[in-house]
Amino acid sequence: MKILNITLCLAAGAALGYFASTFRAPKAMDNVQCYKSDVKGVKDPVFSFEGKTFYLSDLPLPDQIELLKKSQSSYDQSARSMELAVLRMVLAKEKGLDLSDNKIPTFQEIFGAEWVPESKVKEFYDQNRKSFPSTSTFESMAPQIRVHLAEMEIQTLADSKLGSIKNSGAFVNLLPAPCGPKVEMQVEDQPVILSKVKTSSTLTLLSDFSCVQCRQSYLSILSHLDKLSENVNIVHMAYSETEGDLGFDLAKGSICVSKQGDEKTLAWIKASYLGAMKIAPNGPDNKSILNEVITNSGVDRTAFESCFMAPDAAEIIKKNNSFAKFNHVAQQMAIFLNKRLVVASSADQIVDLTKASR
Repeated sequence: MKILNITLCLAAGAALGYFASTFRAPKAMDNVQCYKSDVKGVKDPVFSFEGKTFYLSDLPLPDQIELLKKSQSSYDQSARSMELAVLRMVLAKEKGLDLSDNKIPTFQEIFGAEWVPESKVKEFYDQNRKSFPSTSTFESMAPQIRVHLAEMEIQTLADSKLGSIKNSGAFVNLLPAPCGPKVEMQVEDQPVILSKVKTSSTLTLLSDFSCVQCRQSYLSILSHLDKLSENVNIVHMAYSETEGDLGFDLAKGSICVSKQGDEKTLAWIKASYLGAMKIAPNGPDNKSILNEVITNSGVDRTAFESCFMAPDAAEIIKKNNSFAKFNHVAQQMAIFLNKRLVVASSADQIVDLTKASR
């Protein structure tokens, strides 16, 4: 089960003058209200049985997570459909087509035969003939190729035309975003990467150093720290399922370095993940990587080693591992905003959620 699915959200972009003159930009809705407060059942009831109304929070956590994933998938598809409708409106306006009475022409109506001309279809077929079944002909493959090229063209147009409209406020997604279940978790003894006294929001990142996908996702989020730092406290809960391996050592290290001050924590965790990236069946041993990480993070070696050898750090990692397994988020990276599980489609979307959670 993948809690952080990297499906890039389309932002929207060109022809801002058109939107400014045609639409009255609606006020952005707070789609993460449930991340701000402990709303009973996370906003809406899910079903009624024998006269009792059940909310999301009434269900076992595995069922909550399964419903959240399905809701997020539906939300993403709906958002994509809206963005493509916006793209069609932009392109139709550029072509001088009629948009009265809320009529939005299709892509085919906008471009006609010039959209995916026969010459492009034939060129694609010739270039990829070896990959098609030996019995196929151009006539039999042309419809599929035309659809494929059309989809690629739509993606290209979306990337180029809808780049900045999201930030401009001209286009606002008014669908309520799904909200994850609230999970009881203790973050007081975890490393704080960034802490702002004035903020009341906390973004908790639970990740396993032994998980390659976790490390890559984590580094992606760390690259957005400049956008996140003004909005939230960022806490790191490291764990490793196997005691005594490199991941377990690195997780202990992330705990120990936090005792030397927040300014060292980020350096350590970044260095730890970069060090863990080198893990391979025949890679360097744990000690050499740990030495490299200590050097790169700039922590005090004596203080660090004293903490590292103490049992406290290992107990915290074991507790984090138990938490991950109990809440069905083990062997992956899980993200919590104010202790609510987040299903995000990109690091940018996590930034948007944290901004709205203030």
